[in-house]
Amino acid sequence: MACPDAKCTNVRDKSTRRLNRREGVTMAVGFNSGTFAEYQESLIERLIKIWAMVQIPASILAVILMIWCGWRYRRLFGRKNELKPIPPEYLPPNQASVMTSAYILKNYEIMAIKGSAKVAQLLDLAVRHYIKLYEVKKTSFLRSAQYEIEIVKDLKELRPEESEVIRDMFGSSMPKPGQRLNLKKLQNNLSYAARTRDDDTNLKNLARGNYALCEQTLANKRIVQKWALWVFVISVLLLSPMLLIVAGIVFALSFGWSLTDDGLSAQAIFGGTENVYRRS
Repeated sequence: MACPDAKCTNVRDKSTRRLNRREGVTMAVGFNSGTFAEYQESLIERLIKIWAMVQIPASILAVILMIWCGWRYRRLFGRKNELKPIPPEYLPPNQASVMTSAYILKNYEIMAIKGSAKVAQLLDLAVRHYIKLYEVKKTSFLRSAQYEIEIVKDLKELRPEESEVIRDMFGSSMPKPGQRLNLKKLQNNLSYAARTRDDDTNLKNLARGNYALCEQTLANKRIVQKWALWVFVISVLLLSPMLLIVAGIVFALSFGWSLTDDGLSAQAIFGGTENVYRRS
């Protein structure tokens, strides 16, 4: 297109079309020096990064302290330093029943109990001639042996937890001498499961109350609370939530129950009895 003005000397012909293949447009943009600067972390961001790096060793320390405190707690409240070598015992302790002694041993010596405390209690009652156990079907390749229990003597003379074991098996009422029960009927029995649901609670109340096998001591409470305080101080210094949780757990453990002299004796005697049963 011709310029209508004779003075117009810098006119370019412009047209619009699509770029063909292998054609392109290159643009170059220049900026003055210092227009862009390297990103600088803020003080809060640097502190968060340092805190995150500290949490790795702090979490490892929390696990180590939790294991150490748990081990020390078991030794302190279970009076491990006073527990002498356990000789074999062939009779259950006089201080409490087999069930209660097994509860004590299970709570203060986790690895000691193997098998069922109720089976041991039934064997004890059979030895004392309160019940008889009959093998009605022998063990085969596809099934285990079946047993029946027969009441021989009046169970009113037994301790509450001993008679409760038998009463839960037969039902709500106390069975009389001569009654028999096939123990297979208790398998997958929902009503039996409901009747035995409170066994651990009852045993705990008996151990802490009637039999006085364990107690809360102020000295042990203060020792464990000192552990909790030290862990809490470390958690504050390191701003570690893991250590703070450990401090809370250790503080809660300070309200635990320690073995009394009778409880320590029952644990030792039943431990020896349990070793005999395990070998036999």
